[in-house]
Parts: sequence; structure tokens; C-alpha cells
Amino acid sequence: MSRRLPPPQGCSAWARRTWIELTTRLDFQDYELLALERALGWWDRSDAWLLEAASLEGAAQGAMVKRALDAAQTGLRFWRTLKFSTTDAACCRTPRSAEF
Repeated sequence: MSRRLPPPQGCSAWARRTWIELTTRLDFQDYELLALERALGWWDRSDAWLLEAASLEGAAQGAMVKRALDAAQTGLRFWRTLKFSTTDAACCRTPRSAEF
């Protein structure tokens, strides 16, 4: 088990829950914690900008959506540096049934 670390300041409820779950179950190096913090932070920004875009119209709305998409992409880039191992059975997803 990893050391229990408090979530970063100012993050959303979703980001706090994700931080707590991951840092409780997995061991992170300091540089990985920084990448996790940044990924969650960029996704929080993306969500906030998408909400803001909903109240805008026209070119302003399009610009805000583009900003939100760029933030989500940046979050994904940080996330992908974490290299989660799938050897932990709790991390593996159950395969989808072939029947729909």
C-alpha cells in the first residue's frame, strides 16, 4: 500500500476521490505524483471551461470548447506518463460479453 497523501488544494470532488483511491492502492514516485496532480488539474480546468462554454454563443463558445479540449488533451498527456501496471487484479476491467 502507498502512503496516504491528501489531495491537491482546489481540486474537484471527482479529482479528490480519484487521488485518494489511486494513492491509497498504488505506490507512486514523487515525479509520478506530480504527473497525477497535473493530469487531474487539467481535467478539472477542462470541465470548468466546458460548463462556461454552455453559457456562451457563437465564436466565443467555440473558442471556449477548443480551450476545454486542449486542456483535456494536456491532462491525457500527463496521465499517459504514469504507466499503470495491469498485473493488479483490482485494476483490470472485466471483458465485455460478446452478446449485446
